[in-house]
Parts: sequence; structure tokens; C-alpha cells
Amino acid sequence: MAGSVTQLQSYLEANTDKKGTPLYDSALEKLRELVAVDVPPAMQRALETRARGDVGFAAFAAGTPAGRVIEGAADLPLGAVQFITESLGIEGMNEFMQKREQRIQKGREATGSEGFDAARLLGNIGTGAAAASGIPLAAGVIGKGLQGSGLGMVFGASTPATSDDVGAEKAGQILTGGVAGGLLP
Repeated sequence: MAGSVTQLQSYLEANTDKKGTPLYDSALEKLRELVAVDVPPAMQRALETRARGDVGFAAFAAGTPAGRVIEGAADLPLGAVQFITESLGIEGMNEFMQKREQRIQKGREATGSEGFDAARLLGNIGTGAAAASGIPLAAGVIGKGLQGSGLGMVFGASTPATSDDVGAEKAGQILTGGVAGGLLP
């Protein structure tokens, strides 16, 4: 049976009493063929997971490539707030950051994202580049090294920490940022 989607839908709706007949089944099959969409396997798994309710919308959205770029862009500002609140002894931000990370990882799992998260890194780089764009470049190799080290330490302090010992994790992030920034001016 030939026909457009609209014609086939109209036929099927008008002839529900003919379900199971060869003509009705042929029209139904043709309609399915016309509206079929090829969906990548990872997206199919993600849609099935979401449909079953295994993961909430926020986690699902955070696991998509666009969501991971957005989460990456939010990492540095949230990490800075975490560093400040931790330094002042204000509680609550560390728990928030741990739950946020769990939500992101649950979303990645639901959408089939595994391994290194290039999308999140892209968001990190965008935020970092925007934050550093107004800083004039230091003169000389030593000046650039010191400036790079200082910026690396600031970005290290602004990196989210998710362990139970946030102080130790932040210290490691600041040290790593300082060394890497000093070596890569």
C-alpha cells in the first residue's frame, strides 16, 4: 500500500475494525517505515533509560554533550566558591559539589559517555580563557613563568574538589596548577 504519512494515519484511524487484516497490517507497516528514524545506539540507550525513569532529567541533561560543556563552564566559578567557603569554614558547598559530580556521572552513564570527558574540558577551557583574557602578558621568560604559575594556582584553587578531604585535594590542585602554569607560560 502506497501513500503519505497523513493518508496512512487517516486510513488506520478510520479502519480500526479491520485490525489484523492484510491490508490494515500492510498500511501499519508502511507507516512505521515512513516515520522510522535512525538513532545512534548510545542515544537509543539514553532514551530508553530516561523513559524507564532510571535517571532524572537534571542528570540526563548533564550527561549529554551540551550539558557536559555547560557543566565544564560552571566548574571554575563553582570551584572558586567552594575554595572561598572552605577557607571561611562555611559548610554545605562540599556536599553540593559531591552531589553535583554524582549527578554528572550518572548522566554520563545514562547517555553512554565513557572515559575522558572532552566536552567538559571544552567548557573548562572556555571559562578559563574568558577569565584570563583581560590579563596583560608579562615580559620575559621569568615574568611569564611567574605569571603562569600564579594563574595556575588560581585555576587550581578554582577547580572543584569532590573528595571527603577537600583541604588536601585543594592543596594538590593548587600545587599542580602552580607547577603546570609555571612550566607552560
